[in-house]
Amino acid sequence: MSNIVIKRAVSNITEKTSIFTPIVEAVVNSIQAIQAGTEKNGLIQITLKRNRQLDLDGTQSSRGIEEIRIEDNGVGFNNENQESFDTLYSELKIADGGKGFGRLTYLKYFDHVWVESTYKASDSSYWDLSFKMGDEKHFIVERNLTASNSSRARTTVRLSGLKKKSAINQSAKQIARNLVELLLPYFITDEYECPKIVLMEEDGSELITLNEYLSSEQAVIQEVFLPQSDFRIAAGAETHNFKIRTFKIYSPGSKVSKVSLVADKREVETAFLSRYIPEFEDEFFDPAPADNSLVARNFILKTYVFGRYLDENVSLERGGFRFRKERLEDPALYEEVCQTDIEKEAARLTAIAFQGELSSRSERKKIIISDYVDNNAPWHREALNQVDLNEFSMHPKPEEIEAVLHKQQFKAETLLRARIKNILKEDQPSNLNEESASSIAKNITEKSKSELIHYVVLRKYLLDLLERRLEYKDDNRHYTEGAVHDIIFPRKKDTDTISYDEHNLWILDERLSFTNYVSSDIPLDGIRSDRGDVIVYGNRIAMRGENISTNPITIFEFKRPGRDDFADPSSDEDPIAQIVRYANKIRDKKFRTPPGRPMEVTSTTPFYGYVVCDFTPKVEEWLEREKSFTPMPDRKGWFSYLAGPKIYIEVLSWDKVLRDAVIRNKVFFYKLGIDN
Repeated sequence: MSNIVIKRAVSNITEKTSIFTPIVEAVVNSIQAIQAGTEKNGLIQITLKRNRQLDLDGTQSSRGIEEIRIEDNGVGFNNENQESFDTLYSELKIADGGKGFGRLTYLKYFDHVWVESTYKASDSSYWDLSFKMGDEKHFIVERNLTASNSSRARTTVRLSGLKKKSAINQSAKQIARNLVELLLPYFITDEYECPKIVLMEEDGSELITLNEYLSSEQAVIQEVFLPQSDFRIAAGAETHNFKIRTFKIYSPGSKVSKVSLVADKREVETAFLSRYIPEFEDEFFDPAPADNSLVARNFILKTYVFGRYLDENVSLERGGFRFRKERLEDPALYEEVCQTDIEKEAARLTAIAFQGELSSRSERKKIIISDYVDNNAPWHREALNQVDLNEFSMHPKPEEIEAVLHKQQFKAETLLRARIKNILKEDQPSNLNEESASSIAKNITEKSKSELIHYVVLRKYLLDLLERRLEYKDDNRHYTEGAVHDIIFPRKKDTDTISYDEHNLWILDERLSFTNYVSSDIPLDGIRSDRGDVIVYGNRIAMRGENISTNPITIFEFKRPGRDDFADPSSDEDPIAQIVRYANKIRDKKFRTPPGRPMEVTSTTPFYGYVVCDFTPKVEEWLEREKSFTPMPDRKGWFSYLAGPKIYIEVLSWDKVLRDAVIRNKVFFYKLGIDN
């Protein structure tokens, strides 16, 4: 044969393989060797040789596997098998699904591979052959052939020197379980009897027969009856047939049920069944029968998928398939069955056999989601009625519920907009029949209802937050003015940098929800001059006309809860004087207007001022005796019209602002059941 660089070939094995891949490869070669011979009692023995070290107390402890030996009583490495082993992409075992490539996985995980074999030649003589697997240009090196004194064929493959990344410290039972799952198709194939496969520790401490994992009533692997086990998937002009078999895996190492795609009796690809049906995420449970003949046990499911399509499309390394994993957006672009198509259908058929348990799990999941929506996000109720519950994991967290429902809401809105757009494109308005109009109107109404619910709940949250900010902190001090200010309108911002629904001026006055321009804590001249806490220019959008001088300007000043030193005679932070000063500067146009949005201000432009603070006896005395303000009936607010600067000013307590905002919204909170 032509020389190849074996190390390069090994390094190019990039598909999914594991430390068990070369072990399975060797075992399958042993199975095929036994099938090719005449030995009726086929036996494969896997021996684990471990590194040993002495503990401090003098006892030995296991450190990990040093070597794995696979022995069989098959036909041995006769001339035909030697030639096949030394030929890359050999076709000798192509009828059994052989790729002529699998032995390269030996060197991916082990540094050394030795083969010792006794075989019967064509003249009935027996020969002993030993060789080492090369890692340069030839697969067979250090070859030694002598006449044998034995009259029975056999082969031993020694896999030694595990590479660092391939260290395996599992117990014999764990290794046996993994091998049984990977080799299960050989144990379950109809009209086929798998040779006996035994796994043992070299020191004799463990001996496990893999075949027995399925043969007893208390076996750790048991097949499940499926109402339907066959399915078809069409791709272009072809239809491909598949068959599934499902097994309970008791006391599993893995806690998640899986679907496994099989090619030529070997497991190739696995995926979680919960990817397609989330209720498969948890383990299942078999209770003990009433007669206590068996113990209660947990189990997962493993569904194996078989089909000619899989056999014909498996990759050389058996680490994957040559067809797509995922379906393209436009299926017309290709004509093939994808991996997810097969797995999804296998999951569906598996679910039929466990419909009762899965339905119960689905109901529990729905309760979790519904409780979250009812208590935290009632605006998502419509989306919840439309969403597929399979979009949620078995135990969805709040952030996942939000993400899925937002996605559903966006999907519904996109479809609705598309429907409306198509209808509006119609040449004849009469084509919009009553049923279509009613359907669209209902969807618009439901969407608006969801948005309104969201908005109202957000208001409730903000009012609760404001109430907490008006209370004492843990250090018995009030929160700062800024902490309260930012709830109502973020400092250093204006409505050129945030949208109207990002501020909460409605807490002060519903009429301020929509305004022409708002600036917050920004210098009036854009440099270092006076700055109002909140200055509102223009009228509400609902009544918006031209930008004329009669449109009002509103100025707010906030004072930290509990603070009253601004009422001292020597204070330079008199909020009423500040509002008057701001108003005069605005009238004199000594400020920077929003770029490209000049404001018309004249001597007749209405000005309103609001001061929000806590009322103490000193503040009330200051308002009544020094400022000559008039108290409102509840004495939670004071007002006055200042004729000179032509400005109407109200001084409101934080309690009044909060109470009035709650009262204005209370009926909405009540209707939503969040009034507490």
